[in-house]
Amino acid sequence: MSDSFPTGAVPIAILAGLLWIVDPVWLFSLLEPATGDAPLGIGMLFAVLFGRGGRNVLVLVLTVSILWRVFRDPRSLREFDRAIQVAAVSGAAFVFLASPVTDVLYNFFPREETPLISRSVLVAGSICAAVTIGSVLLGKLSSARPRTGSDQ
Repeated sequence: MSDSFPTGAVPIAILAGLLWIVDPVWLFSLLEPATGDAPLGIGMLFAVLFGRGGRNVLVLVLTVSILWRVFRDPRSLREFDRAIQVAAVSGAAFVFLASPVTDVLYNFFPREETPLISRSVLVAGSICAAVTIGSVLLGKLSSARPRTGSDQ
């Protein structure tokens, strides 16, 4: 098997990164006049596709594709390229932080009573998403770099 990211990982990483950096919810105000009487349904669809849920779904799809590539390969994770290793580990941590496990954590430490813990989980999830997206993009950029005679 090749030691590269799955096909389509780069466009997903770029879109997820853009959605993570820019909050496109303000675009809905531009679309609202064109939707007529159905702004609630369109707004819900827009929020799911382009809001926080959409960026989480994109990082989740990216992580699953990377983990699928790693688990299908007979090699261990240590034998993969460093970028794939980092993306797989940070993506798995993101899945853990964005999963229902955090809801269980909030049963013991309610968000309203312990804002530091809830913000820490949110920041840790954002860091894991950024590392996953960045490792895909940097891994692709470094593999696309032309090799010179001294690199070989």
